[in-house]
Amino acid sequence: MVGEYKLVTSVYHKGPRVSLFDAPHYRPVMRLEALSSGQVRRVLMLTYAVAISGVIYTAVAGERADSVIRRFVLTPCLAIGYTVMVYHFLRLCFWECHGLHLREQVWAFLTLCICAVCALQVAMHSFQKVPHATVLAARVALSNVLKLMWLLLMDSFGHDTINLCSRFYGMKILFVTGNVVAEAVVLSLYSPYSPQEMAVTWTFYGIFVAWLIYLMGRSKEFLATQPYLRTRTRQLGFRFFCFQTTFVVVALLICLALDAITHRRITSGLTLMQHGYMFLVAYVHLPLPRNYKHSQHTMRRELTHGHCSFEASKIALQASYEVYQEEPFDSPASETTRQWLIAGGWDAPKNITVHKIIKFDAVGIQIMIIGVEIPKMTVVSFRGTANWRNVATDLATWRVAPEEFGPGSRVGCLRDANALIHKGFWSAYQSVRESLLAALKELYRPENKPLTSLIDEKSHSPCDAPL
Repeated sequence: MVGEYKLVTSVYHKGPRVSLFDAPHYRPVMRLEALSSGQVRRVLMLTYAVAISGVIYTAVAGERADSVIRRFVLTPCLAIGYTVMVYHFLRLCFWECHGLHLREQVWAFLTLCICAVCALQVAMHSFQKVPHATVLAARVALSNVLKLMWLLLMDSFGHDTINLCSRFYGMKILFVTGNVVAEAVVLSLYSPYSPQEMAVTWTFYGIFVAWLIYLMGRSKEFLATQPYLRTRTRQLGFRFFCFQTTFVVVALLICLALDAITHRRITSGLTLMQHGYMFLVAYVHLPLPRNYKHSQHTMRRELTHGHCSFEASKIALQASYEVYQEEPFDSPASETTRQWLIAGGWDAPKNITVHKIIKFDAVGIQIMIIGVEIPKMTVVSFRGTANWRNVATDLATWRVAPEEFGPGSRVGCLRDANALIHKGFWSAYQSVRESLLAALKELYRPENKPLTSLIDEKSHSPCDAPL
């Protein structure tokens, strides 16, 4: 099991420089790592759509319509969905991958199987094949197995060891077991929507939410101390999981609150949200075949497109990590990253000078401008998501074609070329643009090499005239 996410090989190859694509320095092991940014965006948007649909359905649907939809729409969809997902997991595990690589994949697969059994019980009740008590037990089991998976995944991102101790599992399993027992006792002794049932349900949900928030903060602090290059799988998984899970948990609580207020057993909305979320979690955790090559081809195309070179990509990769540090290129984490590059058979960039660090606390943005002697280049690095203001920027995921790139550019030059920009990044860039350009003009004196311009084919003038 690849739990440490280390290099596949750490042998230094003498002689000619070893290409990233000729030696397997990094091999993705789950589908999330192989998805493009557009595909990740679509998965997140689908998650949000499922959660919002569940809330709206719970608020407006009637009991009779809910019964018909659950029997003739939701049940067939769940049967098809679980059949497809379980088949793909088994096919990839036993025929193409020879087992699961990550503990998170094992948890996702086991949770998927339990959720499939719960969905089967609800479907059988819809056709009056099992008693109502069995359905209540299935719903309690479904909600609690999801709680267990959420706690395990969130806490797992904060551990960098392969074998987790019994304490890691013990408290979570004890919490979920207590939750199941308490809900079973209350449902057997009291009527639905009684004060006793509401007290037990919301008490355990309150403990769960507080625990999840605590684990999220602890995992975030731990990952902030780890080199991004070595823990890419864990870093990507944590960010995606936070965006996905936070929204679903909030929507889940809204559905439960609506059910408690209206006293209508409208369960299809909640069922859609829980099972739809489980499908998406299982999808991003699907193992990749051993002969998977798409990500390497994509990376080769990105690194060799235009004037981008492998040397430039190395320093860009390093700068994208250092911009998060208080003292870029002068910390223990920086030395770890440099040694990681050397151990992989890559020549670490030499003679790096930090020219300027620009901080915009009002909008939560930090920019670093560095110069490199070998190879000769200047790199501008923008810090990514580091605070909640950045999260608001990330959520503006639609793409726009601004009327002009800047003063002096032809109006509509980007739109005519179908050049689209992430709305959140464009808004953030506009707020820091003048200060960034002023800093670059200070560095690029007349005797220095001028910056490359983006040429507008129609007017034969640069789109980025200020640069």
